[in-house]
Amino acid sequence: MNTLSYIALGLPPAIAIIFYLYLVLRNNKRFGFLLIKAFFAGLIVSALLLFSLYLANITGLDRFTSLNRTLFYAFVFVGFGAELGKFLVLRFYLMSKPEVDTPMHGITFSVMTALGFTTGAVVLFVFNLYESKPPYPMNMYLILAAPSNIIFAIIMGFFVGMSKFVESRFVYALSGLAAASFFNGLFKFCLMTHDYKLLNLFAFGSALVIVVLIIRAINYRP
Repeated sequence: MNTLSYIALGLPPAIAIIFYLYLVLRNNKRFGFLLIKAFFAGLIVSALLLFSLYLANITGLDRFTSLNRTLFYAFVFVGFGAELGKFLVLRFYLMSKPEVDTPMHGITFSVMTALGFTTGAVVLFVFNLYESKPPYPMNMYLILAAPSNIIFAIIMGFFVGMSKFVESRFVYALSGLAAASFFNGLFKFCLMTHDYKLLNLFAFGSALVIVVLIIRAINYRP
């Protein structure tokens, strides 16, 4: 492995540790213990992406013979395949905990789950364990893996977090999954097609989106 691979492998856990220490100092040990569970749950569900790419391989849909196939692979097998596991952890495990008592906590635990997921996904990528390895530019993927997954986590965390405090719980929760899958798929499509102009637009647009969502989560009053 080269130096960049080591950095990519170490970055998500490093961010998670800093995030954990900051939040434990602001909250309590029970909150911190749940953060640890969220990280390791995210690490475990990274296996779902492995399964999704295996399905792409055995169905022959990892051969990019047309734009439609590339889009389907990026948004369904990679985007949805990556976000489904994180969604299941967040919606059906973490959101049931009393520690999650504000929409901002939904974002917090979503980010920690995503950091665990990113750790697993980067390990699978670096060691070439995918049955159908996505054709990303290696160095760019390793650099952007952690920040991009944090973006998707904030988007999902806002909607799934809000679902605990509104009547339309099902709609909000599924909106979180759909939105995160879309942003993930678009990001991976940019990498697969080497369309860096679109990637820059994605970065600018997603930055605006997450700023708005964080402000809304902080200011939410039930």
